[in-house]
Amino acid sequence: MGHKANRDGKHVSIELVSAAPSLSTVGATGDDVSYPNQEGSVFGNVFPSPPQMFTCAGAQGDRAMQVKRFCIDGTGCDLFTKTAPCASACAQTCTTGPGGKQVCSATSCKSPNGTTWNSPLTIFLRNRIEAGNFDATGGSTFGNGVTMYPLVGGTLGIANIDDQDWVQLNDVQFGAAGSVKAFVAYISTTNAGNHIQLRLDSATGPIIANIATTSTGSLATEAAEAAAVSSAGVSGLHKVFVTFDGSANRASGANGGGKGIGIISYLEVK
Repeated sequence: MGHKANRDGKHVSIELVSAAPSLSTVGATGDDVSYPNQEGSVFGNVFPSPPQMFTCAGAQGDRAMQVKRFCIDGTGCDLFTKTAPCASACAQTCTTGPGGKQVCSATSCKSPNGTTWNSPLTIFLRNRIEAGNFDATGGSTFGNGVTMYPLVGGTLGIANIDDQDWVQLNDVQFGAAGSVKAFVAYISTTNAGNHIQLRLDSATGPIIANIATTSTGSLATEAAEAAAVSSAGVSGLHKVFVTFDGSANRASGANGGGKGIGIISYLEVK
């Protein structure tokens, strides 16, 4: 597993898999649980001039943008020559991971001139979006605004969340219409009775999921709070807005009075 900054300096956690003995092999514990999305593979030789550097897009390469990973496909990987998708450019070994999902890793890949490269690196991504990798944030003058919050391991979360605050996440992949089923926030909080809402395309857009927060007992204890997503008719890439509603506590003065909704490390739309 590695922690890499990408084109725009965002922190992203990745898993590297290879047939090379110094790296993990496909099927290692957690491949399909913690890192379920095959971003793609890289192969070639960086030492010649010019270097020979190639990439192929993986089965879940379309998930890369939402976690702010720009190294295999799309813009930001101009040092590499893109080949056909990994499923056709590479020989792959596949196995069922501990979570029950089939995961595949390239054992050899061909560059466009027909050269075969052995032991490519295959990169797997988490489905979790680091909350601190938001694209924009806003809210009312009730609080001081959402701030990034460094967590153990380099993860960037968010804190200082108050009633009417929001964060914007671009390029969230919904896949085929209706396939997204759950919205998950990994939160630590001592203030119950607030709401974390998932909205489409604007901070006032339709609410497609609503999480009612419960106290985790302390800010040192995190829990995964989930809600069902209404995604019928929703497909492909969308901007999503995570909005925070503490109006009930704000009106009553209980549970922080609409302030201090919690610390959030990750968000998932899956």
